[in-house]
Amino acid sequence: MAVSTRESLLLRLKQTNAESVCNQEAWVQFVELYGPIVYSRCLRAGLQSVDSQGVTQDVFFRVYKAIGRFDYDRTRGRFRDWLYRITQNEICRFITRGRKNADAVGGGLADHLLDQSTEHSGSEWNDDVNQRIYELASERVRDALPNDWLVFQQLWEESKSPAEVASCFGKTRAWVYQVKYRVVRQLEAEVERLSEDQFPFQGFSSREKS
Repeated sequence: MAVSTRESLLLRLKQTNAESVCNQEAWVQFVELYGPIVYSRCLRAGLQSVDSQGVTQDVFFRVYKAIGRFDYDRTRGRFRDWLYRITQNEICRFITRGRKNADAVGGGLADHLLDQSTEHSGSEWNDDVNQRIYELASERVRDALPNDWLVFQQLWEESKSPAEVASCFGKTRAWVYQVKYRVVRQLEAEVERLSEDQFPFQGFSSREKS
């Protein structure tokens, strides 16, 4: 049975060539999707921009080290939940290191950051993932169908009526509906490709193992 594009991406992260070099194209796509999400989570935990960049790199390094040990299994938890735990762990590691340094000079900033890092629930993480999936899907559809996207943008973002949009482009309302249908179908396809909710893994407990 053929696997979906999204499942294929996650599985391709495990691939290496004869020289043990990873599938760079798969990793570029993976970081493109999840990089902004992890970075944003670091910022919300109170880290500075440069520190957030460093922790984001640490997160993907841990994924790189662990992904090869995963076995695909649809019956287990979601990949995004595992990535969330890794991100939280790396944030806590960074803050804990900072707290040890701060304790040496009597500072309390690290304690504040550690408390702040736990304030946001996993539901906020899920919202971020869903939002990023939509953003990336929209970018791809806009690049693939630039003219259709202009029509869709007026309908969706500017809340214009089909009649107004038809008049703007000198077309019929039927034409506007056709364009909208085409864009929506393409968006749905891209979201499905990017979504990993149905692609869990087995082989690890509910807590990320270092």
